[in-house]
Amino acid sequence: MSSSVRKTFISKLSAQSRCPVCGGERSGLAERSFEGAGAVMTVATYDCEAIFGADAAHIINLQPCASGSALAAKLMTIEVHGGMPKEGTQ
Repeated sequence: MSSSVRKTFISKLSAQSRCPVCGGERSGLAERSFEGAGAVMTVATYDCEAIFGADAAHIINLQPCASGSALAAKLMTIEVHGGMPKEGTQ
């Protein structure tokens, strides 16, 4: 892939000052090399502990945001209850 396409992936990730899942603030943005793979990736870390990376061809999730899993669990619980949970049972 061309250098300009790689820059587009990096620019997109760099623009994410908040976690795209929960909105948590970004705590870091750095370039990391992964030994053995010979890859260099721009990596964004967020306060929620989510980690996303951008390389020449992708933006990938390196560590999921726990908020998405918590929301999924809550929605499944609501579904099992047949609707919204009763007050005080959250």
